[in-house]
Amino acid sequence: MKFAKTAKITLSVIVVLIVQIFLWLGIFYFVGVYVPRNASSTKPVFVEVPAGSSVTQIGTLLHKKAIISSGTAFNIYTRFSGKAGRLIPGTYIFRANQTVPSIVNDLAAGKVAARKVTVPEGYTITKIARLWEQAGFGPQEQFLTAAAQIYTDSFLPATNDDMKYQVEGYLAPATYQVVINATPQVFIRQMLDAHKQQVAPQIRLTSGSQLKSAHEVLTLASIVEREANDLVNRRRVAGVFLNRLRLGIPLQSDVTVDYATGKSVTSAADTLVASPYNTYKIKSLPPGPIGSPSSDAILAVLNPTSSDDIFFLAAPDGQVYYAKTLAGHNQNIDKYLK
Repeated sequence: MKFAKTAKITLSVIVVLIVQIFLWLGIFYFVGVYVPRNASSTKPVFVEVPAGSSVTQIGTLLHKKAIISSGTAFNIYTRFSGKAGRLIPGTYIFRANQTVPSIVNDLAAGKVAARKVTVPEGYTITKIARLWEQAGFGPQEQFLTAAAQIYTDSFLPATNDDMKYQVEGYLAPATYQVVINATPQVFIRQMLDAHKQQVAPQIRLTSGSQLKSAHEVLTLASIVEREANDLVNRRRVAGVFLNRLRLGIPLQSDVTVDYATGKSVTSAADTLVASPYNTYKIKSLPPGPIGSPSSDAILAVLNPTSSDDIFFLAAPDGQVYYAKTLAGHNQNIDKYLK
């Protein structure tokens, strides 16, 4: 009887201990998962989650960054929530006032810390650099320095002393999600990758094409982009420029001079500037694009309108007037500009 009584007491103690252990584990789990580490903190903390990170490694990282109270609680919650295999690597902004479910949801949704940046069609590297600064990523000079570097992508042209930037024209116009702490090189890489995937496949030269490379297509398309505003006129303007190239007549495009001088309006003096981009002086295409052309401009160059025109005039009324002779061009000037 005495033994049975002792065993009963011992069993009761064990049960109490087990209950206490589970109670403390429950409290530990609840606090670690549902109670923020610092409810009053709104300070943003950048966290780079490397590709291939395990749930345990991510929990340890978040704990070291003082964002969560327990890596173990994070690990348990993530696995029981069924999201352990769905956490997306990248750069995130977390705060110590977030709960573990909130953080796990952000990781599973891939809510990386990024800003939306739209690069319009026709933009030059100089203009993209201004966008970079205006979006709060850093000074435009930093972007220009990065753009001046040599890149080894197979679709890029070989560099030469005449080109302002090797990557000019190859930074695809589009809307990008750019990680907040990205370097200019990271953004440039995004745009180059977009060119490779979206723009390069559009450039298919035929055996009889007057232009002999994708680089020449992009170069002429970047000029056509700024000389006309709709596909019909872009195709016809492209035809005029191709006629001039075939006949050995300078393109005489003001927009190439503007690219050389950095101005927005071309003066008579500007047309005399010594620059490989001054198509009043050279009888060929400039050494590279003067901006990132749109798909319409590329299509226009690949499918130009055939004509005998060698002149065109973009009038203030928004119309474009074409001529086969200098006399006809001068008549258009007298009629529509004076």
